Amino acid sequence: MLAFALLLAAPVFVTFAQTGLVPRFPTAIAATGVTILAFLSLACAFILDSVRHGRLETRRLFYLRLPAGEEDLAKAFVADVKRMFSDGIASARRY
Repeated sequence: MLAFALLLAAPVFVTFAQTGLVPRFPTAIAATGVTILAFLSLACAFILDSVRHGRLETRRLFYLRLPAGEEDLAKAFVADVKRMFSDGIASARRY
């Protein structure tokens, strides 16, 4: 997305460097808007990645709380996770 914005802005920068004027305002505005959207998408990606890592760590911690040697570890793990989410801590969950 950022590459597209740079492709839009390149002719505007060249024209501005040669003449000192910006005759294509719509292109300049579009390039600015696409650049802002690209950086917003990058910020959202960082936030979602940190949320994913946090949820993975929470699952690992709950798994490590299970006692060793129990016959049905999967059922105990699922029950523990359901008990955690029943408090309304997270509305969306994936197992």
